[in-house]
Amino acid sequence: MIGLAPMAGYTDAAFRMLCRKAGAEIAYTEMVSAEALVRGKTEIMVRRGDSPLAVQLFGSRERALIEAAGIAEKKADFIDLNAGCPSPDLTDTGAGAALLRKPKALAELAAAISSTTKKPASVKIRLGWNSNDCVKICKLLDKADVTRIAIHGRTMKQGFSGKADWKAIGKAKEAVTCEIYGNGDLRDAEDAREKVATFRLDGALIGRAALGNPAVFGKKTDKRKAFLEWMRDSADFSAAKRQAMAFSRGLPEAKKMRNGIARAENASGLKAIFSDKG
Repeated sequence: MIGLAPMAGYTDAAFRMLCRKAGAEIAYTEMVSAEALVRGKTEIMVRRGDSPLAVQLFGSRERALIEAAGIAEKKADFIDLNAGCPSPDLTDTGAGAALLRKPKALAELAAAISSTTKKPASVKIRLGWNSNDCVKICKLLDKADVTRIAIHGRTMKQGFSGKADWKAIGKAKEAVTCEIYGNGDLRDAEDAREKVATFRLDGALIGRAALGNPAVFGKKTDKRKAFLEWMRDSADFSAAKRQAMAFSRGLPEAKKMRNGIARAENASGLKAIFSDKG
């Protein structure tokens, strides 16, 4: 199964639907704060047909994660715990990839979620904090009864530098019984399927290559029309500018478009840029 990886600020419901139309077989939400969800300060947006869907939660407090999973399972097919984001905004609070520092504690959090939610639980990780501890971490998560582990083939310390280590992901698959999905440096669905076959994985998630380019999932897509379709489903102007920058990449006069996007003061201005093919 080839799907869309979770990406903060990008994988909202409207973008997920564009990727599904282009061939994505599964998708993850943007990261959702467990604390904010239980306090009613955020919500999970899902469109009709937005399935199978993994709602990705982040946090480090067990009670909040359990309560958030109970809320999220009403809209999700999977409840996913983020243990891979390297952003200091998360790691400084003990969430995201910081959970990799204490694999046993991470497994306990995953077990708490999997034992209390009615939906399957999954976890997204990296190879480790600053070294490759992937097999050890995956064995612990497998015993915690998670259904799937999605592995980005870099450590937290690597960030997005260097190359994703798919051999390490393959070794993790050999060591566990749960599903293993790979992630990192995938160019398109064909590349993803090749990696899945080579390392005998259960699936793969495409991340950065999909930004502004749903066609990576296999179906040819007009980027201008796709962005305008995304705008019909979103009222967030700051998000629209971010998405517009991504969709402009690779288009004729992309530099001119980006300058226009930066200067745009409202949604109408962005629509005009993508509607004008001259």
